[in-house]
Amino acid sequence: MNNYTEEERSKDFEFFKDINQDFFSKNGHKFIGIRNSQIIASADDIPDLVKKMNEKSYELGSYLLQECTGDESAYKTKIMKLLMKVN
Repeated sequence: MNNYTEEERSKDFEFFKDINQDFFSKNGHKFIGIRNSQIIASADDIPDLVKKMNEKSYELGSYLLQECTGDESAYKTKIMKLLMKVN
């Protein structure tokens, strides 16, 4: 099940963005494994999710692993560049 294309990954990510808030409101903070626009498993931490996905014959890298936070922080990162003047 290693054949997970960039197109599939992109579709699964769009699916995740669509369900993130609703899933969070029903289940709270979780890590979720997504494949083919379906939630395959969820867990409180990454090692437990990877174990659950392995038990369902999904190898790491063959699905989207996403942290569900209920907001955009689950998929947006803010990078800051700080400049300091040293005397």
